[in-house]
Amino acid sequence: MFVFRFLFRNFILTFCLWAAVSFVVFLPTVSKAIPCSQSTGEASPLKSIVELAQNYSYQKTLEHFYKQPRLLVKKELPDSNESYEFIASNEFDYYRSPILRKETDVLLGFGTNSAWDLAIRTNAKKLIIADWAVEPLLVTEYLMRPLIAISRGPEDFISYLSGTPKVSLPKHLSLEERFEFHYELLDDPSLKAERKAFINEVLQRIANVGGFSTYHLQFVANYYIQNNAYVAKAKHIQAIDSLLPSDDIRTKVQTRELFSFFERRYSGADGSLAVKEVESRYADPLFSFLSSQEAFDRLKKLFQDKLYYAQASFEDPLIFQEIANLANEGNYKKISISVSNIPDLIEAVKRSNSSEKIRLESVPSDLETYIQQTQLGLQLSIKNLEPVTFYQTRNTMPPHSYEAVEYDIQNNESKKLY
Repeated sequence: MFVFRFLFRNFILTFCLWAAVSFVVFLPTVSKAIPCSQSTGEASPLKSIVELAQNYSYQKTLEHFYKQPRLLVKKELPDSNESYEFIASNEFDYYRSPILRKETDVLLGFGTNSAWDLAIRTNAKKLIIADWAVEPLLVTEYLMRPLIAISRGPEDFISYLSGTPKVSLPKHLSLEERFEFHYELLDDPSLKAERKAFINEVLQRIANVGGFSTYHLQFVANYYIQNNAYVAKAKHIQAIDSLLPSDDIRTKVQTRELFSFFERRYSGADGSLAVKEVESRYADPLFSFLSSQEAFDRLKKLFQDKLYYAQASFEDPLIFQEIANLANEGNYKKISISVSNIPDLIEAVKRSNSSEKIRLESVPSDLETYIQQTQLGLQLSIKNLEPVTFYQTRNTMPPHSYEAVEYDIQNNESKKLY
């Protein structure tokens, strides 16, 4: 059983060779050799960034990922009739969410950067990113983790994600203004040479920082080539088909849209909600991983050696067994689980005429059933386990609301936190 998702049909990732071949003139030669062994999958000497991109293979990257020790659960689930994998959060009204600094030891997050932000707020010691589809996990491991590793702070990350040069900006600028600045660089054709040199520098930094394989470099190089293959003037375009031939498409994405998704989540550009309550949340240095240096440092530390993955549906007991293993190894007692809006999505499908209705009939769509059906108390066989905190996004479409509930599994008691 897998978790069905149905927003932004085409917002999932591929990096195909066609884009690299079509835009070979865009990127320059890597001047320094990249050491280490090709046989182990670690970074090896390659003549150019273009060659990195040309040698990218989805299948080989997938095989490399499935050998990662940080992958705790691997369930190869049947493909859905429709593709709804998310490689970045589309909860653009996240600024509605209250701030709850309830510390945890292990955070399981079904999602991508939405889980990052909760990990920052809760000061998690371990973070598990989970999804039924592998694409969001690949993007986290092969794109986001390298970019975060070489970033010194929020400004670096925004620059690296956009592929536009870093510039010393006034400290008083908001995140919205910083994102807008890099959008302007994306749209400026006169900066082509500067962007070439900058992308060369980014990939060389990833190679030099250590801990990343040739597959990581190929993935990032292909991301930048695709990102520069098409530059729309409209910022908030809807997800569109890739420029790639349909017979080469494993998944589809316009990578400019990926940057847009981050901007829309973190800039707080919706003036209609710019009230004091919302502004006070944004002022919190731990509102998101981009809110402060402290917040970014927390995420960077997690991504170094405390990040894990699980490819499985959200009711799979194997995930909770792995949480228990991590908790017992570290003598942890505090567990938090973010289910995003998966329960509401499942409930919506059950009420619809979708072909997925029968397949999702037995999947729980409320937290109490979820706890009972997954036998969570049994799976989380942790001595002196404290009440588990659940974070849930309500509604399948904006405006969303956000809830946090504390469940004492041992005594079957719950308490709403917000």
